[in-house]
Amino acid sequence: MSRPASSLVTLVTLTLVATVLLCPAPALGAGHVVSTVGCPALPDPGYDSALAPQVSGNAVVYSASDESYAGDYYAVYNWTVGAATAVDWPAIPWRGAGDFDGGVAVYEGSRAGHSTIRATNGVLDVEIAAGSYSCKRPRISGDRVVWQQDPRGDWDIAGATIDPATLVPVSTYSICRARKAQTRPDIDGQIVTWQDKRSGGFDIRAREFGSPSVVICNGRHGQDSPRVGDGWIAWVDWRNKSTGGDIYARRFSSGPVKAICRARRAQKEPDVSGGFIVWTDWRNVAHPEGGSTDTPRDTDIRAWDLTTGTSFRVAHTSAMECEPDIDGGTVVYDSLPDDHMGEEWFGSVYAATLAH
Repeated sequence: MSRPASSLVTLVTLTLVATVLLCPAPALGAGHVVSTVGCPALPDPGYDSALAPQVSGNAVVYSASDESYAGDYYAVYNWTVGAATAVDWPAIPWRGAGDFDGGVAVYEGSRAGHSTIRATNGVLDVEIAAGSYSCKRPRISGDRVVWQQDPRGDWDIAGATIDPATLVPVSTYSICRARKAQTRPDIDGQIVTWQDKRSGGFDIRAREFGSPSVVICNGRHGQDSPRVGDGWIAWVDWRNKSTGGDIYARRFSSGPVKAICRARRAQKEPDVSGGFIVWTDWRNVAHPEGGSTDTPRDTDIRAWDLTTGTSFRVAHTSAMECEPDIDGGTVVYDSLPDDHMGEEWFGSVYAATLAH
């Protein structure tokens, strides 16, 4: 799709500036949220949204898009939380889901009509998995990358160890090739988790490298979207599906399954790190299936302190807060003040610092 006319670009730029200036910082959660800051305005007037943030330490990568026109991602930025500017990572063909750790981002690229897995540090950009089939949803921890792929017409979990200096894979391996689908992997250190359909509906399974996989949860009605951090695995659980998905968790090594949040309506997009579980919370959404075409769903970012066993709100505005990602005590997320005809306009990225 061609770029918008220059007059329309100017209008979008002015509207974006006004949105950034007038949109207040999300409200703080009592006793847990130390500070909240927004990323800098996008420097290129052709882009109207900062989306899909991923955090590692105090560094964030996010993609910039002209979502309201073509829905494609054209730029990637590296931002240090609190800095006044972000660094453009040029010529990175970011087209899908990604992750970030230790200065290296992994993401979905494209070649010959199939999704590929690529790694970049803003200077190098290396294809690490590709074939005559799709490779999707990469996650990274240290020098290990995991993803889902479908060489047999069904999804499996695969991985690679990359050279930190060159980003080139030094080895690749299968992580799970059970019957039916295994999808949405995540990794932290030696632990990999995923959603697994071998028994019918999706269950949560995990394994340490060098050991067989184990069932983390196989409750009724299915579980999905697992995340792992600091020995904890969190997921969306549908055992009470009449009220929407809930957030559940348990330690990888042992211990009972814990109901972290069972509020009304849905809780989605969990992540876990630093003794916190964060998620997107729909409990206060007046129109969960959509209201007017220009009204965003009023979702919040909420968190659970695994140390104290308390829940608190991380972010709330009249916009849609979503897609949280956490590393240590830093959580980043999208804030979408406009949901014009289902498209995400003028999205901004925020970072909140949490404390126990």
